[in-house]
Amino acid sequence: MKYFLFTALLLSAIATSAQQMGEQLLKLVITEAKFNDGTDLTKQYTSNNAYLLIHKNLNEPGLYFANIMPAKGSKSFGKISELEQKKGDSSEQLSFKWSFQNSYNTETGDVYVMIGLIYSGEPSSFLCMINLGNEKVLQFKGYVAN
Repeated sequence: MKYFLFTALLLSAIATSAQQMGEQLLKLVITEAKFNDGTDLTKQYTSNNAYLLIHKNLNEPGLYFANIMPAKGSKSFGKISELEQKKGDSSEQLSFKWSFQNSYNTETGDVYVMIGLIYSGEPSSFLCMINLGNEKVLQFKGYVAN
């Protein structure tokens, strides 16, 4: 009974969270994940169907970024500021400050994110680096979902 109640509450929280997300602008499916020191996190991210998302929020103006693990029911999410965009012939680079909070603990903070999009090939690919401070960088690679 406790398991059923916990599952129902978790699904309700996820559904409420999904309702608050407005238009999805960019969904990036993670196929590789690691820290800059070489620690491989790929299995943790791929086994949880993880993806990155830039979206609008139904209740707030501006752009939002999220690192979502739907199979685990967790995410890091928050507002984008200081957005810079550079476009090339077959690539694009986004850099921004991300004010995040985690659904799985009480951690909040501000980090800097760089996303490189490469539009040659199908599907398009991406590289994302999240500077966590203290010389620690979380790196993701994958493809752009249509």
